[in-house]
Formats: sequence, structure tokens, C-alpha cells
Amino acid sequence: ADPNDDHQNESNKSRAFDYLISMVGEGQSLGHFAPSQDAVTVAKAVWACCHGAASLLAHLPHFLDGMKNETPVSRDQFLDLHAEIVLNGLYTR
Repeated sequence: ADPNDDHQNESNKSRAFDYLISMVGEGQSLGHFAPSQDAVTVAKAVWACCHGAASLLAHLPHFLDGMKNETPVSRDQFLDLHAEIVLNGLYTR
């Protein structure tokens, strides 16, 4: 394994997280997101939510198949709902 690959992956993660922080901060500045929490803390919470969904989808192939009395949903439907729930938690009330 090339050690540069690990460095590049970490660099990409850092850039992605920095971008998320800036998006949260901009949303707060524009009054769309509640400014009561630090942008970095909010970005960590959003990152954790998204990472959880990604992990479930990646490691549990039948996660979206539905359980007893549940209507199965597509990956896109699930991700749209997930994004809506996360964003609704950020919006000012």
C-alpha cells in the first residue's frame, strides 16, 4: 500500500469537513440555521449523522428491505428523507 494514498484520503476528508463547517457557518450567517451552537460542533453532528447512514447502507445490504409491517424504500428515498431530517434539525424555528 502506498503511504501517499492514506495521506491523500486524510487530506480529502479534511477538505470535505472544512467545507461542511463553512456551509454550516454560512447558513448561520444568513439566518437559515440556528446560530446558538458553534459551527464546528454542528458540522461534527451532521457528519456523524451522515456517517451513520452511510455505514448502515454499506455494511447491512438488506437495511432498506423493510421489516415486518414496513414498506421497503429505495436508497434514494431513504437518503432524501435522511437529508430532510438532518436539515430540519438545523433550520431556525
